[in-house]
Amino acid sequence: TYAAADGPRQLAIRIGARCAALDALLAAHGLDAWAYLTACNPGGRPADPAAIAAAQARLEAELAAAGRPFLRGASHADARDWPPEPSVLVLGLTRAEALAIARRYGQEALVAGRRGRPAELVFCEE
Repeated sequence: TYAAADGPRQLAIRIGARCAALDALLAAHGLDAWAYLTACNPGGRPADPAAIAAAQARLEAELAAAGRPFLRGASHADARDWPPEPSVLVLGLTRAEALAIARRYGQEALVAGRRGRPAELVFCEE
């Protein structure tokens, strides 16, 4: 589950499913695209908690400097065999823009979508 909070409203995004709350949020902002990103655990390998926090802070600062609206959240493995990863749900970010950011942070994949459509897992390899 890829979770994010919009004030008191909790968004739960799942691959292959639509998220009505996310669709409503996008519509309220007049946006169609979104991406769910993290800077945690580059290459899919567990990293030091301090390194994770620093990388995630850099990602959030980059998005804020670019004027990109985002909500903080965390991804949770269904099997609970991987610790939750701090993440951001970025509104109005195209798939190509999201891929460029994820690659800069050494990510193997990201989650992206468009209003009214199911969430997709997008791999970063070229």
